[in-house]
Amino acid sequence: MSTSSAFVVQPFDIRARFRKNLGAEDVPRSTTAIDMTALSVTLDEEVYKDLQYLTKLFAWHSKMIEQKKHFKFRPAYNVPVTGNARVYWDYAI
Repeated sequence: MSTSSAFVVQPFDIRARFRKNLGAEDVPRSTTAIDMTALSVTLDEEVYKDLQYLTKLFAWHSKMIEQKKHFKFRPAYNVPVTGNARVYWDYAI
């Protein structure tokens, strides 16, 4: 395994400048300027395989969500089991 870092998006510099004119006018005028250095996107074989695996995982997850129609009956994730036994038993049954 390599110890060097592999970046999908190479590090780059970005500068943003925001100016707001609060003059006597009714409508304040603002300007924004963004200056960015060259953006470089590179993929080595290891990162490419990781991205393929990640997309397969997302596809599998969405497929499982569609197939598991009983998920809609599951109590919300912020509902604790303690004190809500009836709700969880209804889901289990």
